[in-house]
Amino acid sequence: MSSGITVNSLIWISSLEPGEKGTTDRVHDDLQPYFASIGLPLHAAEPKSGNELLAGLDALAKRVKEGLRPIIHFDTHGSKADGLYIAASDDFVSWQELVEKLRPINVATENNLCVVSAACFGMHAIKEINIGTAAPFFALIAPEHTVTFGFVEKRTVPFYEAVFKGLDIVSAHEKHLAPSFKLFLSEKMLIVGLTKYVMNHCLGKGRRKRVEGLVTQAVSSGMPNTPENRRMARRTAKQLIKPDQALVDRYEQSFLMGKKLGVAIEEIMDLAQGRHR
Repeated sequence: MSSGITVNSLIWISSLEPGEKGTTDRVHDDLQPYFASIGLPLHAAEPKSGNELLAGLDALAKRVKEGLRPIIHFDTHGSKADGLYIAASDDFVSWQELVEKLRPINVATENNLCVVSAACFGMHAIKEINIGTAAPFFALIAPEHTVTFGFVEKRTVPFYEAVFKGLDIVSAHEKHLAPSFKLFLSEKMLIVGLTKYVMNHCLGKGRRKRVEGLVTQAVSSGMPNTPENRRMARRTAKQLIKPDQALVDRYEQSFLMGKKLGVAIEEIMDLAQGRHR
């Protein structure tokens, strides 16, 4: 796909009240023959509890190691505070738990996982992401607030047809799901994270605090505490904490699993300095 991912299946995870399943049934009536016509599988799952959902994601992590490259679609309710709702057991899977289970799947696919969530507030999953660990998905498409069954029923089939006909999940989202559903790419998360890091630790008060901390550490380690030595230590510290391209390269490997960000450190610095002002 031109958006940088490869997909060979759709995993549809549903958990709704019995009276709410009509929308899903009608969507599947159209999706199943379409997927059959393009020769790709649509796997449907309906976990009966939060633990069953988490166990199913563990099992999926093993399957992707054998070549499965899915889009995972969550057809559930959601809560801003509590996460995904499991109707059969009347419990929730927290956004943090969900992110932790999606991460091994994305790692196994080398940052290739796309998640589509029809759950209200599904975009809140990104709040659990830390750029110090591997990204839990390449792309998340989800609403920030509530979304209606009517919108989902009307837009879902055209969205997936556009995904697989045009081979571009970004343009399919823009045409059929935006603005009710937001698109969040792992690259954007890294740009935001690096910009915040530079703002908080490499500019202004944060920079001064780090520099003085390194000078204090040098004195504690035995450097003679003279004005000249302190000035030299400050110059050295400023060079040590100055962001360079190696910072971006390091996070490309750890967070994006080797995929290129396409943004240089100079652009990150420009963003950070603009916000800092």
